[in-house]
Amino acid sequence: MPNTLWNVAFGLGILGCSSSSGAPAPRVDAGAADTARAAHDAARSADAPHSVDATKAPEAGEAGEAAAFTCATVQTAGGPVQGIVEGATCTYQGVPFAAPPVGPLRWKPPQPVMPWTTPRPSAPASACPQVASVFGEASTSEDCLYLNVWAPGGSAPHPRPVMVFVYGGGFVYGSATLPLYDATNLAHATDNLVVTINYRLGALGFLSDPALRAEDATVPTSGNYGLLDQIAAFSWVKANIAAFGGDPTKVTIFGESAGGSSMLVHLASPRSQGLFQRVIVESAFVANKAGAWPTSTADPIGSSFEAAVGCTDPSTLLTCLRAVPVATLLTASDNAEMGLAFNWRPVIDNVVLTEDLLPTLASGSFNPVPTLIGTNKNEGTLFASLSTPTDPTSYQAFAETTFPGNGAAIVAQYPITSFGGSYFTAASELLTDGGFVCPARTVARAISATEPVFRYDFVHAITSPVPNLGVFHGSELLFVFGNPDGAFGSLEASEQPLSALVMGYWGSMAAAGNPNGDGRFSWPQYNTATETNLVLDLTPSTETLLKETPCDFWDSLP
Repeated sequence: MPNTLWNVAFGLGILGCSSSSGAPAPRVDAGAADTARAAHDAARSADAPHSVDATKAPEAGEAGEAAAFTCATVQTAGGPVQGIVEGATCTYQGVPFAAPPVGPLRWKPPQPVMPWTTPRPSAPASACPQVASVFGEASTSEDCLYLNVWAPGGSAPHPRPVMVFVYGGGFVYGSATLPLYDATNLAHATDNLVVTINYRLGALGFLSDPALRAEDATVPTSGNYGLLDQIAAFSWVKANIAAFGGDPTKVTIFGESAGGSSMLVHLASPRSQGLFQRVIVESAFVANKAGAWPTSTADPIGSSFEAAVGCTDPSTLLTCLRAVPVATLLTASDNAEMGLAFNWRPVIDNVVLTEDLLPTLASGSFNPVPTLIGTNKNEGTLFASLSTPTDPTSYQAFAETTFPGNGAAIVAQYPITSFGGSYFTAASELLTDGGFVCPARTVARAISATEPVFRYDFVHAITSPVPNLGVFHGSELLFVFGNPDGAFGSLEASEQPLSALVMGYWGSMAAAGNPNGDGRFSWPQYNTATETNLVLDLTPSTETLLKETPCDFWDSLP
């Protein structure tokens, strides 16, 4: 998908995200969290399977109301951090997990933090450098490697499970402090700790160049700085989360869109081994079975970027790059101006990744953990609406641009006559199938050979949708976090039970590697014989062989 579409989508605000000034969002949707928490507590008291084993936080009436407890100062390996009461949780925002990647540390793997002794107050940190979008205000601060922790208030008889969220945004946008990702409701509903993390984006996170790979023989990599930031954050969680009351042996990483694609990287990467025990993959995009660039593709993109910022002399290349102002880097880094699609993505560097994602998973050479994976019914509508083909020529170009080398075969498989003559519907469907649903089937099949897999199909369109988008990409996040959104407002009362259900499933997956329990509708484990998945709707159900014929077609493509 050309990144111009991402820019427009984010600019229109139709991904369900609102800009952030760092202030906490009002949590008027706390009812779903309270419903989920009540079910969880009732099931726990009845010794239901897979429920979270922890005591209830002090009563707060609503998750958005203050509770009668205080937040302790927590000693991390770097220094002390002070929490604040937020709803029924203690929140620790702006906790550094790596040194600021500035000056000589630009385009270097993340380095340890400098220790401090005075307690750091809870305060939102800056987003990593990016242009303005509905994912947040523009940022030029490279001092951005911070994370946030939400811990349920009150004591628990055992350490609590931990959920670590990685945001999406095409690897060029996003922030851990977006109001949509405020984890007050999710932590309260599940009685789990929830962590959100920042990571470097765009060229600052994914520039690939042989000079960078040669610079440090101990970590001979380039192109995956953003992923190394994620790994550093996971390592911080493993080393420090016990001090917050979390269980470092029950860590679930989860992410959506580019965050979901990051989850596939961590399943495949030897550098991520041992840092998590379960994974949740939401709407990961993989085109032409390729989730990462080989260096033969990534390095020329890097060279084009370097020329755009005026750094072409090999003898001074790295010094020149590290002296370029951030604003200049952002202008050149913006994918819409580069004229290429999804320039900034993971790189097969033989450090973080030794081969592409799907082949690694298919070979069985991955980090074996229970996996929850799924997609939304209409993933492609958002993007097709922003670049709708209008005739056979533009339709063919649309398919070829998105799936290079396969455009003609795809158009033949998705003729507009099968979609009432609508180029928009046809384009939306091929994107949904080829970029999201069918790669998810490939991943589920591979992992289920050795590990429990639970697959979902999210089919509920939010009550106040953007016309014609249906169950669009990213819309499930309102139900995962239970927060209001600037573009759509709050979930309707009729949607609160679905949000509570989703929080319950996600929370129990984190607690036990199985989303079932607490009296919820039974979610069958995925297997290749029946390929049964859960259908997430106001009334949940199950289905088998989701998109079997289209996915067999996509599997047949080179």
